[in-house]
Amino acid sequence: MTRDLVRSDVPALRRLLEQTEAFYRMEVEVAVELMEEYLKKGRESGYRFLVAADGGSPTGYACYGPTPMTQGTFDLYWIAPFLREKQL
Repeated sequence: MTRDLVRSDVPALRRLLEQTEAFYRMEVEVAVELMEEYLKKGRESGYRFLVAADGGSPTGYACYGPTPMTQGTFDLYWIAPFLREKQL
């Protein structure tokens, strides 16, 4: 199942980003800042989030947004892979 980002997703997504070992600590902090920006401003932030969830718990996500000065194109900023709960 996929859904929009909600505030309660942030701690689990932070853990997911840290435990994938694909991101430096600073990158994790930036990713969380983008989540917070989106939760405060919604689409006005310039970001969109698609969260993969299993039983309501986030298992991965993508952050993307419209490409400036274009029409109908988007940039993918962050993607964190699906991890089974055992792996977290």
